[in-house]
Amino acid sequence: MNWLKAILFVIGLHVLWGSHASANDPSRDSDGAAIQNVKVLQDSTNQDGSIDYFHTLLSQALDVTTKEFGDYKFVNVSLPYSQERSLHFLNERNRLDVMHTMTNSERESTYRAVKVPLLKGLMGYRMLITNERTLSKIESVKDDEGLKSLVACQGQHWPDSDILEYNGFQVTRVVIFEAMYEMLSKGRCDYFPRGIHEAFSEHDTFIEQYPNLRLVKNVILHYDAPVYFFVGKTNQYLAERIGTGLKRLDNTGRLDALLKSNPTTARIFPLEQWQNLKVIELDNPKQDRLIDTSRFIKLGKQPASN
Repeated sequence: MNWLKAILFVIGLHVLWGSHASANDPSRDSDGAAIQNVKVLQDSTNQDGSIDYFHTLLSQALDVTTKEFGDYKFVNVSLPYSQERSLHFLNERNRLDVMHTMTNSERESTYRAVKVPLLKGLMGYRMLITNERTLSKIESVKDDEGLKSLVACQGQHWPDSDILEYNGFQVTRVVIFEAMYEMLSKGRCDYFPRGIHEAFSEHDTFIEQYPNLRLVKNVILHYDAPVYFFVGKTNQYLAERIGTGLKRLDNTGRLDALLKSNPTTARIFPLEQWQNLKVIELDNPKQDRLIDTSRFIKLGKQPASN
């Protein structure tokens, strides 16, 4: 029976290793101490100019947990795929450890979500980028019906595309991110909803190539859309570390401080600039209704409290 015990022991080691995924993929420092390698997507020049904010936040969350979890280093991974395809690598050993993205029920069932909202609800405020020809038409809309006669560009697999279609909007789904700005410039779609933290930097980037792009500054879409860090389904170790760190940052005010100081999100503040914003509320059918939104940032006119 000793051989059977040996086999079971080896199987147990494999299960334990798999549950940690690449969270137990260490390198060594000059003294030989283990350093946890954390594989992240490398920066992209055009898509998601906000990635610096998320890398900074992730780094801070890992920094404040080194006492319990040890040292770490980022390993940049290049994955020239769509957001949805890149997520699949979270469940493949030693390919990708953590990725930030907007949540939905399918993603939470397939991967492990660290449920601390990274943008405090700001991703759900979708600023509209349009072209010079369509700008006045969008600026004059009074409600969602005014936008439903127009066509939005959105990513092929983005949760936002599902939300817009669920609410009765016309959507052209596009695989290649940069192509959406070309289509917008050429009038093949009428507007491109972007997270309010993304819109400014992307507009500044693409207007050099497409000078007729315009930001809509008085009308915005809104739905609950938390952004979480996701890890592989079995990577409980890394999820616990990131969650512990994020909660410490939030409780000590450092998360708010980063939102106000990081170049990507700083332009959203002060919040008073959005006081007269026309906010068109949409339903998100795939959002967890139990999520705590009490600490979310609110833009536009707010109903008076009783």
